[in-house]
Amino acid sequence: MERIASVHIIETLYHIDREYDYLIPENLLEQIKVGSIVIVPFGKGNKYQSAVVVKLKSESKFESLKPISDILEYPVLLNEELMGLCLFIKERCFCTVGAALKTLIPPGINIKTDEMYFAAPTEEIENLKPINMKASIVYRFILERDGAALPLLISEFGDEVTQLLTVLIKLGYLTKRYGVTKKINEKKERYIRLIISDDEAFLYIEGDKNQSSEKQQRIINMLLEYPVISESELLDYTCCGRSVINTLVRRGIVEVYYINIDRSFSFDEITTTEFELSETQQKAYNEICELADSDEPKAALLYGITGSGKTNVIIKAVRHALSQEKQAIILVPEIGLTAQAVALFAAYFGERVALIHSALSVGERIDSYRKIADGKADVVIGTRSAIFAPLNNIGIIVIDEEQEHTYKSERTPKYHTLDIARYRCTKHKALMLLSSATPSVESFYKAQNGVYKLIEMTDRFGGAVLPEVYIDDLREDESKSSENMLGDHLKSEIQKNLELGQQTILLLNRRGYNSHVTCRKCGEVNTCPNCSISLTYHVYVMDKNRGGRLLCHYCGYTEPTPTVCSKCGSKHLGFFGYGTQRLEDELEREFPNARTLRMDADTTAVKNSHTNIYEAFKNGKADILYGTQMVAKGLDFPNVTLVGIILADSSLYMSDFRANERTFSLLTQVVGRAGRAKLKGRAVIQTYSPEHEVLTLASIQNYSSFYDGDIAIRKAVVFPPFCDIAVFSFVGEVENDVELLSTRFSEEFVKLHTLNYPNSPLIKFGPFKDSIYKINNKYRRRLIIKFKNTREIRSLFSALLIMFSKASGRNAAVDIDINPSII
Repeated sequence: MERIASVHIIETLYHIDREYDYLIPENLLEQIKVGSIVIVPFGKGNKYQSAVVVKLKSESKFESLKPISDILEYPVLLNEELMGLCLFIKERCFCTVGAALKTLIPPGINIKTDEMYFAAPTEEIENLKPINMKASIVYRFILERDGAALPLLISEFGDEVTQLLTVLIKLGYLTKRYGVTKKINEKKERYIRLIISDDEAFLYIEGDKNQSSEKQQRIINMLLEYPVISESELLDYTCCGRSVINTLVRRGIVEVYYINIDRSFSFDEITTTEFELSETQQKAYNEICELADSDEPKAALLYGITGSGKTNVIIKAVRHALSQEKQAIILVPEIGLTAQAVALFAAYFGERVALIHSALSVGERIDSYRKIADGKADVVIGTRSAIFAPLNNIGIIVIDEEQEHTYKSERTPKYHTLDIARYRCTKHKALMLLSSATPSVESFYKAQNGVYKLIEMTDRFGGAVLPEVYIDDLREDESKSSENMLGDHLKSEIQKNLELGQQTILLLNRRGYNSHVTCRKCGEVNTCPNCSISLTYHVYVMDKNRGGRLLCHYCGYTEPTPTVCSKCGSKHLGFFGYGTQRLEDELEREFPNARTLRMDADTTAVKNSHTNIYEAFKNGKADILYGTQMVAKGLDFPNVTLVGIILADSSLYMSDFRANERTFSLLTQVVGRAGRAKLKGRAVIQTYSPEHEVLTLASIQNYSSFYDGDIAIRKAVVFPPFCDIAVFSFVGEVENDVELLSTRFSEEFVKLHTLNYPNSPLIKFGPFKDSIYKINNKYRRRLIIKFKNTREIRSLFSALLIMFSKASGRNAAVDIDINPSII
């Protein structure tokens, strides 16, 4: 029998994150499996730590192994596939196994090591030195709870309790050891039930009247009639207090037990109509089914123009997977799109749908995971984190709008959802289906070269035609000024829609009122004291007549709007640039009778706000929906016939090799929101660069021509998909330490590469200052590497990170991001 477990410590540093062998005690042999979370004594001080079992074996090269102390039971089973995924993420994203594990399990499951204090039994303290009243209260508090963690004691008695605990340990009243606090954010409700037979219950209430009170009799009679009842209902119906139940518990008549309360997403009754696929859709569906039924891991790119009906094909494909007794994951890029996706898929798959995304409460996410783990959900819908849903028989993973940067995590571990999907599809022999009207250049390149199966849909569903697009040259619009965002042509089209009772979507990809405030006399720009970035002017409802506030979008710093220049004292301040709040004012001024809705990060910060805005616009409660890129993707409103892009140039000239791709995708997607049903659509693109090829190609949705041009440029200058890119970031509060760390790292990088990996070509840039040099009082430098992602290069990166994980001080640290969404 395998009596040895190899574990990874969950809370540890990168340079000591490796397998450690422990002996499995006899009493835990049947319980411990790969994926079990256990408590182990770690290090010379035998500090108790949580760890995860990654391997079971019968022999170890080490002698005198320490035994595992305990096993923790959690609702989410970490099977061998998910544990393999943890190791995959560690190797590809250069993080610890613990960091990967925390990504896989819902945030409501916490495993934390704390100082634990335990009281000596009362019979053992009789001969000890007496203690004062306060010390006695603390001792009794710990004794009654069979131990208490330090955070609980501090919250109960204040910080000064730490000195008191030290004294009580010296006197022998307490012992201290490290333990793991198991916490699952589950909602439970107390229930009461009889633990004696019905005959014994009748005898109890009908026998000696001195034995049972009238209230006890009411409780027992209610339990005889309703065997399953919550404590709150029982007390409410019988007009009794909890003390009556406590008495019955002590007498062995009833017992208290708990039932989990499900807080997962609940679905309203939605009526659906069956639909027939068009010839183009049927052809795409047949190709998808052929791949899904191959019993091999496959990948396909469903490339169809906006309005071609890709969603209907996906619904049929998911149905097909379910008919084969398999499961499905459907990913969307934005939380704002989950409302529409959930409503649609719940209509066809009902209560078998589970929802996972970051806007759910911790408890709701826990309950969604439990629903999946209990086999009550076959279809999981959500944003990036839903890719880790604990399904055990996946047939298809759909990644909608696969080109979106939100599928790349910006926090450790910095994984890309497509990499995780590929891994899981390989393990389950499932189909990874990417879907988009504007695929990423990398994905389309793979489809062109046979890595993915290319499935095309070139016609709009139901005979709908693409919107008529007008590129409005703002250089020739005399009405357009720094005070006005809407040109004459766009205003006239909006007015026409209002008169026809049709809806309009407006895109302005910048929130706030003005992008910055500048002194007109000396040129001083109001910048954030914590970041090297200008403050954005925001106007809020509560102080709209009092000048608003300046806000940093990076650290959250805010200050009142100045009345004079902080440098020269001039009152001549200029408010430049514009955002969605200023567009709100202009719409109110130009169209006072129009009903408008704004969708940006400010208006969607509250829970369910995405859903509320979506439902209001869908139900015709607003004429104009305007906002940032949230309004550009995936939304399907049959009464929207006009789309306006306020300024198409804003993303064209970003210092990133994906600037053209992002602009093309954003414009194509938002233009595609118009005319998706029987009504003909129009779009107005306002720009100062009307001749730009990206704008003209996006206006006619000519993706193939855009791709041909962009892939040629990337090949010429060696950018993905012709290489991979690693960005090493150096961050710290002391500027000089950050510079020294980046310089030392660069020197060691060259040295190690030259000595140990001379046959692995790469190109190094930097180190140099980041584009935003300081964020939240931390200085940032970076080093960029172009390379081919091979085992040898990953070994080089890992060796460097281990070296500098040991050497990095408190004032500076190094991190790595492979193929970041923005360079």
